[in-house]
Amino acid sequence: MVAINPKSPVQRRRLPRAERDEKILTLAGACVPYRRIAEETGSSLATVSRVVNNHLAQLQATIKVRAGELRAKQLFELQALRQRLAKGVAAGDTRAISTWIKAQHREAQLCGLDLVQAAADEAAHHHAARALLDSLEGRVSDEVMDQVVAILSELAEAEETDE
Repeated sequence: MVAINPKSPVQRRRLPRAERDEKILTLAGACVPYRRIAEETGSSLATVSRVVNNHLAQLQATIKVRAGELRAKQLFELQALRQRLAKGVAAGDTRAISTWIKAQHREAQLCGLDLVQAAADEAAHHHAARALLDSLEGRVSDEVMDQVVAILSELAEAEETDE
């Protein structure tokens, strides 16, 4: 007579794929370790990892699609707002102009154009700091130069934490 080992992957009852995947995702959502999930579902560790990763990829794709839809809707609404403001802007209405500018700024953010500006600002700050250090080199003592470098480093760190 052959002894049955209930922990043997071959002798465990295999769940139907959909049921197995649902159980894997439920357990993973409860922060159960992958090894334990594999044991409880009769799956390999690679299968558990693949099921979870595929599900996360599907969620990311869904989120990207939904974010794109929301971005498009907001862009459409902002463009409609700017069309409604056009007469006031043409007439010099400062409130309409202010709202127009805010709408245009938001459109730029939605299109990612503000990222280009942020990168340009960072490059300009870096260039200005480098130019300052170059202009001071040889004209001030090493002690003063070290102090200037320390101040510029503190400013850069402060800007990074503000972002």
